[in-house]
Amino acid sequence: MDTIVWLIIFLATCGVTIGCLLFLRHFESARSRRMIFAAVAVLFFIPTVLLGLKRPLNAPIIFLHLSGYLLGALIVDGILCLLARKREKKADETRGRRLTRVATAALFGCLIYLSLGFVCANWVRRTAYSFETEKNIANGSLRIAQISDVHLGTTMGSDRFAKLLRRVSGEDADILVITGDFVDEDTSREDMLKACEAFSTECKIDRVFFIVGNHEELEGGEFTTEEVLSELRKNHVTVLQDETILVDDDFYVVGRKDASESRKNMMELLKGVDKSKYIVVLDHQPNEFIREAAAGADLTLSGHTHGGYLFPLRFLSSYLNFLFGEAECISGTGTKQNMNYIVSSGVGTWGCSFKTGTRSEYVIIDIKNNK
Repeated sequence: MDTIVWLIIFLATCGVTIGCLLFLRHFESARSRRMIFAAVAVLFFIPTVLLGLKRPLNAPIIFLHLSGYLLGALIVDGILCLLARKREKKADETRGRRLTRVATAALFGCLIYLSLGFVCANWVRRTAYSFETEKNIANGSLRIAQISDVHLGTTMGSDRFAKLLRRVSGEDADILVITGDFVDEDTSREDMLKACEAFSTECKIDRVFFIVGNHEELEGGEFTTEEVLSELRKNHVTVLQDETILVDDDFYVVGRKDASESRKNMMELLKGVDKSKYIVVLDHQPNEFIREAAAGADLTLSGHTHGGYLFPLRFLSSYLNFLFGEAECISGTGTKQNMNYIVSSGVGTWGCSFKTGTRSEYVIIDIKNNK
């Protein structure tokens, strides 16, 4: 669904770019074109500088998109010129006007597209899924809230995270799971401490489970991984590291170490587990759905991929294992054998302030007994 949404957005923005080209072609005055170009350039470059200062990775991402729009605008403008079959005597002047027209249209289109990408990264939506099971569940249903890939401090500081916890608490979930990358190497100690404290002060869900992601393996930051886990435990969060816990003699929660670490396999983790009870697996990277299904899991919750981040990456995901690992899914839901899985695009971003291929989300999952 996100792919369709972003395809529509991309095509609409390209339409705006073409419209700008057609509009600016009717300006005879070179001065008018220069003034419009200057105004759009200011609107484009000021946010670029500010975002680049905040996160250096923002700048190359912005200019990568701009390069694509410039190339596209040049091609479209060339086609428009051929269709119009207009030839001007002063070649140098024509070239200068044409480049101003193309640059203005590309800046304007890219500005719209990246603005939408900024909004989609920073505005956290609610995504809901519902599954049925033949296994017995107390009261006939189970509601799980999932938060993944916060990357505290990039698009979401501790204050916004506290607000998110209040929002998720209103969902009346039985458990809340945090599926990795809560912090990263750029998170400040102050943000980490306040966000951990928010689990005590803002979260009204009694049972909160946490697993580490690949970015929790911290080196050179303001705190260590163990300090994060210690603060979480102080604030009533259950940290699972290759551990299985039976909740209310009703269902299991299995928390795996990250795939980048040495960890137990699923058969070891589920040894001795009562398979007649519902089994929820938390695994940060969506790499082992087949093994988890074969071991008897009913539902696996993952994150890590950020929904592919940028629009083209969703189509190239199978060729980008250096970014996403051996990801079996980039975002959304699916099934492996009798197991359902969900890969969340996450509530935050790493390294940049844009999502031009998906939207930030927290996830609500309802499991219902179909007997």
